[in-house]
Parts: sequence; structure tokens; C-alpha cells
Amino acid sequence: MTVGRILRAVLIGVAAFWLLSLLPAILLRMNGIELPQAPAVPEEPVYHDRTGKTINRAEYDAMLGREYAAAHGIRTHAECKAQLQHLQQLACDRYVSSQKSIPPHIKQTDWASGKTTEQCRREVDAYWSALVEDLREMGDDHAAGVWTRKHWAPESAECQNYDNVRISKVIHEPQARLSAILKRLDSGGTATDEDRAMVRRDLPGVAAFPDNPYRTAYLRDADRFLQLAP
Repeated sequence: MTVGRILRAVLIGVAAFWLLSLLPAILLRMNGIELPQAPAVPEEPVYHDRTGKTINRAEYDAMLGREYAAAHGIRTHAECKAQLQHLQQLACDRYVSSQKSIPPHIKQTDWASGKTTEQCRREVDAYWSALVEDLREMGDDHAAGVWTRKHWAPESAECQNYDNVRISKVIHEPQARLSAILKRLDSGGTATDEDRAMVRRDLPGVAAFPDNPYRTAYLRDADRFLQLAP
């Protein structure tokens, strides 16, 4: 048997099988009996935003959550949780967070700017304390802990760099000038008006610096100078 005859036989067999599979339906229709239809699959609803743009279900729920929060004057995460669910609640939470007065997140990098460590920590704490408090009010203590550990605490620690840089100008340089004056006085020299003015100019900055051994040493030497050259 040739290949052509084999293929022809296969095609005839397939056609015959197909016709036989249709035979019951043909016979039923000839007798006025309709075959049961597969249930129709409902189409996914089409969602639109307020401008008419087509959006997905998640975006639609987010829109409803925001609008509900604004329309009902919701101000707390507890209200969102009590009145909404799922994505609408999440959108409500975001709306509540957006209405809070959270200070800007100031990037602390210019250590030689003259800013103090205390000023830096006030800025860092103002932002992170408000953000972490909002997370805790939302009931997300885990996220609050993670943000505190990975961001708030390290940024606060980095603030020490400001005073580490400032100490050279605020304490070490004045200490060097004061030590030279005291050495001259100990050698029998006299203090000049310029010496007095310089010490009185340096003293407030040193006194305002956080307590440390260098500050203590300068204040002790400054007190001695003022006794020698009132």
C-alpha cells in the first residue's frame, strides 16, 4: 500500500468518526429535542474612574475607599477598619495618613554644614516618630518595628557626625589658641585686650557643645585665664 493510500484511509476514518459523533445530536434535533447548553460564563464588569477611563477592579476599589473616607470625614485608621474592608480599607488608611501633618524627611549628609547633632536628631525624630506612630495606629506594629530598626535608629546615630566634625572648629581650635595664651602668661607675659576678646568670643560656643572631656578641659582653662586676666 502506498503512502498516499494510507493517508487517504486515515482521513476517511477521521471524517467518519466526526460524523458519527454528530449523529446523536442530529437525530435529537430531527425529533425536536434541544441539547443542553453549557452555562454562560459571566463577563468581568468594566470599571471606570470619574473621568471615564477604564481601570481594573483594584484601582476601582481604591477609588471608592478614598472617596468614602473623604465624603464621611474619616480621620482615624480605626474608622477605616470599622467601616471598610480589603482594598477599600487600605485606600482609606492611605487617605488618613495623607491628611496627617508629617514633617519632611530631611536627608542628613553635609556633616560640615555647622548643624549640631542635637538639631539633626530633632529633625530625624520629628519625621520618623510621626511615621511610626501612624503605622502603629494602623495596627501594623511589625512595620513600625522594622522602620525603627532599619531607618530611624541608624539615621539618629549618624547625626553624631555633625558634632564629630564641629568639635575641631568649636573646641580644638579655641583650645589651641587658649593654650598658647596661658603658656605666654605662665612665662611672665601679659594678656592683651585681643586675648580677652578672643576667649570671650570662643567661650559661648564651647559651653554650648555637648559635654565631653575636651569641653571640660577648655572650660577649666578659660576659667583660669579669666582669673589671671579679668
